[in-house]
Amino acid sequence: MAKYSNWVKKAEVPDIVNYYAFSGNKKKKEILNLLFCLFMFFVHIVSGLINPPSSHSFLVFYPYAFIFLPFAFLLYASVRLFVLPETITKKQWDKSLGSLKHSDIGLIIVSGICVVCEIVFISTHISDLKDSASMTVELLFCGLQIVLLSSSVLYGFFYDKNFSGK
Repeated sequence: MAKYSNWVKKAEVPDIVNYYAFSGNKKKKEILNLLFCLFMFFVHIVSGLINPPSSHSFLVFYPYAFIFLPFAFLLYASVRLFVLPETITKKQWDKSLGSLKHSDIGLIIVSGICVVCEIVFISTHISDLKDSASMTVELLFCGLQIVLLSSSVLYGFFYDKNFSGK
């Protein structure tokens, strides 16, 4: 019986090491995080609505389409922040704040691939884009993808400042 009494005593002690607490104003961080994610999602949707000729090519379409996956996880984790308490466990951190970090890394990678593929498309189809309207649309799409890439990198700095505890 004494063998199990020590185990029960240890189980009743809270695991302080695996708890994380938000510092500062949690509501402000949640709202800023959601606005940042919605801005990036808006830029992505607008870039798709201009319908450049490159969007008909698999080279640009697939990276653009795969950006929705990290966005889905990023927006889900951003909304999930609103229901978290001030102090969270390691499991809650992994599902919310950890997911934000990994989704942003995925977003940076896929949007970077999209920018590179768009530049490759423009450089290989320069003769097909002779009229200024289609070239303007292509450059606008590429510019919006660069804005998305740079804003996701800035979101990484925002995350480090507000959620990583550094």
